[in-house]
Amino acid sequence: MGNIKLGIGMRTTKTAIAVAICILTFNLIDFLGLLPDTGYTAFFACIAAVVCMSNTVESTISLGISRLMGTVVGGVTGLLILVANDLAPVDLPEVIKIGVGIYISIMCCNLLRRPEASGVSCVVLLAICMNNSGADRYVYAAIRLVETGYGALVAILVNKYFNLPKVFKRNFKNKTKKEAETD
Repeated sequence: MGNIKLGIGMRTTKTAIAVAICILTFNLIDFLGLLPDTGYTAFFACIAAVVCMSNTVESTISLGISRLMGTVVGGVTGLLILVANDLAPVDLPEVIKIGVGIYISIMCCNLLRRPEASGVSCVVLLAICMNNSGADRYVYAAIRLVETGYGALVAILVNKYFNLPKVFKRNFKNKTKKEAETD
């Protein structure tokens, strides 16, 4: 039987730390009652932290910017569709509203030269248009943007400032090489 490489490295460690920070922050905010009960959770912040974490700080920043841009585009497009639907004399079928919204979201991401943000923008648009009703949908869009922004920011900061000491890295690499030789 061959050796199995676990692949646990700095990116893995930093991703776990970023997610833990997001959860702890939102739990602390909830515990202290700093925000009204509007559905704040760490869920979308954690997703952003996981998706944005990369091997380099520069790549993490780029992914974070794309994630934020996609969230903004999808959020704004979704809200515009909801407002237009509220103001329209007739209620358009959902299939038309969503189809037009998806088209607009992808076009906007392409115009912003961030085509990689189009997937996120479409998911946000769908979440806003299909999962929420009433005034809460506007709050949901704002919360989603804040949570995503926070998760991306945490990923960037953890990637930039969290480094294992060189001695630990060297010992960890040597230990794994020795363990691999004995297997």
